Amino acid sequence: QQEAEAAVARLRHHASLALWCGNNEDYQIAESVGAGDFSAQDHLETSTFPAREIYERLLPDVCARLDPQRPYWPGSPYTPGGGATTQPTAGDRHTWDIWHGVMAPYTDYANYEGRFVSEFGLQAPPAASTIASFTKPADRHAHSRVMEHHNKAPDGSRRLAAYLSDTLNPPADFGAWVYGTRLVQAEAMQAACRAYRRRWGQEGQRAVSGALVWQLNDCWPVTSWSLIDSCGLPKPAWYAVGREFQPLAIGISREGGTLATWLCSAARQDQPLELEFTSCGLDGMQLHQEKQTVAAASNATTPVTWRVPAVPDDAAVFIRGFQNGVEVARSALWPHPLKHHDLPDPGLRVSWQGDQLDVVARGPAKAVWIEASGVPSDNHLDLMPGEHVTVTLAGAAAVEVRAVGSPVVHVANTHTG
Repeated sequence: QQEAEAAVARLRHHASLALWCGNNEDYQIAESVGAGDFSAQDHLETSTFPAREIYERLLPDVCARLDPQRPYWPGSPYTPGGGATTQPTAGDRHTWDIWHGVMAPYTDYANYEGRFVSEFGLQAPPAASTIASFTKPADRHAHSRVMEHHNKAPDGSRRLAAYLSDTLNPPADFGAWVYGTRLVQAEAMQAACRAYRRRWGQEGQRAVSGALVWQLNDCWPVTSWSLIDSCGLPKPAWYAVGREFQPLAIGISREGGTLATWLCSAARQDQPLELEFTSCGLDGMQLHQEKQTVAAASNATTPVTWRVPAVPDDAAVFIRGFQNGVEVARSALWPHPLKHHDLPDPGLRVSWQGDQLDVVARGPAKAVWIEASGVPSDNHLDLMPGEHVTVTLAGAAAVEVRAVGSPVVHVANTHTG
């Protein structure tokens, strides 16, 4: 009790504090070992799960006395009344059926929803420069003793290999392995966030009310579930999650041979949006294009229907949303798994103009990644054939740019002096 009172008094003034949570995964552990009997309502300290006395009596009392305006939640995950912690219709849920557990494909995130998904994630290594800070050249391969030591999961190396092999062809070298595993994490987090946000639905049809990615950052140089490594460098997944959680986002998926599209809006008013649909072969040849104006319903998911004929499995699809001629949202859909499709060299051209880095793709470019000493204003890009983007990158002497199917493009910045 003294420890709880000290902690609440120390932290209660922080505006970023959303709620007090009694524990992490203790209810789930009790359930897994057969101690999750919730029939006892008195003398909880003598029940099969004695910590309930702390989580359901002591801690809520401390929080109610010292920080009464903030909610208290007994645990994460937790189901009111002691129901199964994995059920999708009550309480919060930790979705580790992907990565941990049965290691389900990351494309299955929609099958593991909950009213609030308070944990989910998939590992990736830190940036190449971060890896260089704790390795010698001889250590820089996927399964070296040093790389496996710097992994927060005892079997992380094996699980990384499984998800990488599910998605991409074997990497040619260590740089390609770093790029590939980070791409897979980004693909997984995009699939999860897109599926969960879609299930917010509409009034009277809510299913998933929120999702928290495990985890934001690291405190030491390590392969982990983080979106930002210990040197403060964002991983590709950082950008993927950011796009999916924009106030206005476009979702797209292949479902049973058809194409599903939807808009997710967190705005308080309906938002008119000019949508542009473009599909092309992996060779860059345009297959179909159409436009329409749609109202994205406020605080809801809005389905979108296209006149498009069937989209081949080996086609890339781009949907962009515009307001007053300015692009405010975009989404891309690529053949899956990528390893079954030969993505040709997209013909990236990269040049510097002061602190501006210009990137142009001749063909469709999947997961364009700019590796630099700084943090570009945008990264992890899917580009349409002929598309030109400019990102700001101050102070970098050189960059390496790559995409799926592309050789690494090395460009020095002659404007840095």
